[in-house]
Amino acid sequence: HYYITNNLSTMSEDPVLVSDLPDVEDAVEEGMFNTADIVVFVLFVVGLVVFFFYKKYQESTTVTIKPISLQQLKTGIIESGLDIVKRMTDSGKKMVVFYGSQTGTAEEFATRLCKEARYYGISAMSADPIEYDVETLKELKDIEDHVAVFLMATYGEGEPTDNAVQFHDFIKNEETDLHGLNYAVFGLGNTTYEYYNKMGKDTDELLEKRGATRLSELGWETTTGTLRMIT
Repeated sequence: HYYITNNLSTMSEDPVLVSDLPDVEDAVEEGMFNTADIVVFVLFVVGLVVFFFYKKYQESTTVTIKPISLQQLKTGIIESGLDIVKRMTDSGKKMVVFYGSQTGTAEEFATRLCKEARYYGISAMSADPIEYDVETLKELKDIEDHVAVFLMATYGEGEPTDNAVQFHDFIKNEETDLHGLNYAVFGLGNTTYEYYNKMGKDTDELLEKRGATRLSELGWETTTGTLRMIT
């Protein structure tokens, strides 16, 4: 503000910033515009510029928010809808290990199983079922010699873990057709619990009912602390 008014009052000295606008200078000298008018005009122009760029920024950062159901709010589960078949095909994997985990144990086992598979020449990946569109499980049959392993922990009173709720509902649906899906199930849990290994048993039975092909008998932890492993 001082710089503008100082230059306006000393026209004969240094060149001023507004020298390219002689009409405005003349108007100021003649008293048609005072300094306050110029300040208001500048602020108006600046405001227009800021508004323009703000609108452009809003347009470039606009996102679409997918509606969330009441059930998703209750369970904290929000489907992301990834395609497991595309993911496996793009990464050249033949085996996928899904894990139903509440404390992280099943997830850790899934990672270890994938590493072990490499020793047998099997390319494998672990997958959290909550991240994938369960409907794409129907298309796993399109991957030749595929294997889908399910490491399932039991939560609460024989319930699926939070991240396996959608998957469990999917295989409970009698209209679900999983013919051509090759699978094996391993149950995790504490043998002292009343509903020990319920999710492992349910998953194994439901997959068979939906037409999937069992590659191995159900594996689980025994009461002696040893493991009956998938073979």
